Amino acid sequence: MSAGVTVGQAHDVIPAIGDNVELTMDCQVLGAQVCDHVTVGAGAVLVKDVTTPHTVWAGVPARQVSNKFPEANMAREKRVAQVPDPRA
Repeated sequence: MSAGVTVGQAHDVIPAIGDNVELTMDCQVLGAQVCDHVTVGAGAVLVKDVTTPHTVWAGVPARQVSNKFPEANMAREKRVAQVPDPRA
């Protein structure tokens, strides 16, 4: 979390910030749920939930501007998630 970041409640929704989330200078997270491995750009105002990991959000209001995770790795991650756990 960088300097000037605001994380606050909006419309009776309390924000939740996932693991490995980068909140850059002067951004605001207002009543939004943010999943793991997300970057919110400097000065952005995030007002909607972010459910896609490995993404970058910027702007006012914030929107997804890039994907930090290559497509080949995303496909592999989906395949690995479908493999049953041998310990179960």
